[in-house]
Amino acid sequence: MTRTHVLATVIAACALAAPAAPAGAQEITVKDARGDVWREADTVNATPAPSIRAGDITKAVIAHDGRRVSVRIVFKRLARKGAYIQAAVKLQGSKGRVVREVLVESSRRDRNGVVRVFNAGGRPVGNCDADHDIDFKRDRVTLDVDRRCLHKPGRVRANVNTARATGSGIFYSDNVHDTAAESLAWSDWVKRTR
Repeated sequence: MTRTHVLATVIAACALAAPAAPAGAQEITVKDARGDVWREADTVNATPAPSIRAGDITKAVIAHDGRRVSVRIVFKRLARKGAYIQAAVKLQGSKGRVVREVLVESSRRDRNGVVRVFNAGGRPVGNCDADHDIDFKRDRVTLDVDRRCLHKPGRVRANVNTARATGSGIFYSDNVHDTAAESLAWSDWVKRTR
């Protein structure tokens, strides 16, 4: 064997013998069709806007580990400078009774945005550790919530809807579940890792 063959064999053997990556969060990826953005002049009338790329979701990754539940929403293009952005993610624990809506909002005045958590009735939830990151360069919004906010479920599922506003008051919306303007659908369940 030549030195190149020996080196290739050693590298292949090391790759096979290497331990698996450390157990992180259990996660699922939900892919979304491109070009399924909706234009909404008001809450009743929505029309397809397939040429709009800003705010068009490409996928959402839902992860659940021993301490936190996180959702990373990836866009074709997150937003134009100065636009209002909203990511509304509903999380449901495996017992089904605990639903939280995590709302991340960013605007021209506050590009870093804010995160708020609400119960199923729309009332703010206090003492709920939630965080977010809006990354305009990578076109993604990430939010995460302490599992205690959901009463420490063994598994969770998510409903992901987003909206973006222009300066003229027109909203564009997308969701990761189907091609409707706003979806009530849920992702598959994501089990907690230990």
